[in-house]
Amino acid sequence: MPDRDHRKGIITLIVLPRPNALSNYAPVQLTLMSRNRPRRVRAVIPYLDATADHTAVPRVTFTDPEIASVGLSEAAARARGIDVIVASADPAESARGSIHDFHRGALKLVADRERGVPIGAMLVTPRAGEIVGELVLAIKLGTPLKTLADVIHPFPAFNRVLGESLEQLAAKMAPHSTARS
Repeated sequence: MPDRDHRKGIITLIVLPRPNALSNYAPVQLTLMSRNRPRRVRAVIPYLDATADHTAVPRVTFTDPEIASVGLSEAAARARGIDVIVASADPAESARGSIHDFHRGALKLVADRERGVPIGAMLVTPRAGEIVGELVLAIKLGTPLKTLADVIHPFPAFNRVLGESLEQLAAKMAPHSTARS
């Protein structure tokens, strides 16, 4: 329910839309709300762009270990008819996993073989909420797998497992791929 402050003409609204009922989605909702009341909202937040791109909304559950995902799952991508390639790894097998006595995790990256770009990811690992940011940007921008495979990740950070998995995906791409490089 909106909270109206008639003296200032400002409406505060909290919306948890489905399927994106996430706290980090609230700024997107504010942007969409600005379409209905652009004058009032833009007076408060003048830099808002009233468009929303839902391709790369991160989803994070702050448990121990953290669980994060972004983009399409392998099943959702296949249901859309996308020719997917997948790479999986266990962050617990990394040097950082050993340092933190982390015993079991998961990383799954999903890519579009034809376009040569990542389209989804799922992580179960400490720091998943931070690691997923790199993947959000890669998916949103459609960064080619070959470019991502060249990114240097610090040792012994948990996100180092991303580099290895991205290299696997780049190697699985069809030789006739038309991806930008």
